[in-house]
Amino acid sequence: SHCRGVAPNYDKVFDDTFVHRFDITIDPETYQAMDDDLYNLTYVSDKPEDLDALDDPIWMPVDVQYDGELWTNVGMRWKGHSSLLGAYANGIRKLSFLLTFDYFEEAYPEIFNQRFFGFKKLIFANGYTDQSFIREKVASEVFRAADIPTYRMVFTEVYIDRGDGPEYLGLYTVMEDPSDQMLEAQFGTYYDNTGNNVVGNLYKPWGDA
Repeated sequence: SHCRGVAPNYDKVFDDTFVHRFDITIDPETYQAMDDDLYNLTYVSDKPEDLDALDDPIWMPVDVQYDGELWTNVGMRWKGHSSLLGAYANGIRKLSFLLTFDYFEEAYPEIFNQRFFGFKKLIFANGYTDQSFIREKVASEVFRAADIPTYRMVFTEVYIDRGDGPEYLGLYTVMEDPSDQMLEAQFGTYYDNTGNNVVGNLYKPWGDA
């Protein structure tokens, strides 16, 4: 479950027959540093007109519990730009975030190549502006039913412990990061003209095009 080389366990991580649960433990000072950083990003005086040009929020180490198992010093940061800053400015603290399980491996060699049942990264979406909380999940299922490649996702409860015990943060959709296992799982690999095993290219749209 924790090591690189383990095949991604889609049947376990993305089993949508039930609501999953993730427990995140974070040092109170670490959480405060993340909050201070997000405050500065939200209210910076020289904020760029294109919010995508803003710096990303900072990464901090957290512990993650799932199904009775523990992952330590996992990298966590808040996710998004306009949606994140809009939610934060409106007093919402159920924020989207990312987990990268080996992000801090240089500082903590014992987690070198740490994985979550074969996955390096997971995205937690808060359903901002979607009162039904189902649009992303339904859209994903529609695309998959039409044989259009898209990432897998499931519903999960998230609890966070900032030193005073677990607090319910809310219902999220947890999805795979397209830059992780998705391309290989859905498109396979091929050999290029030099004999290297290649997955393919992943593009992210940027700007007004």
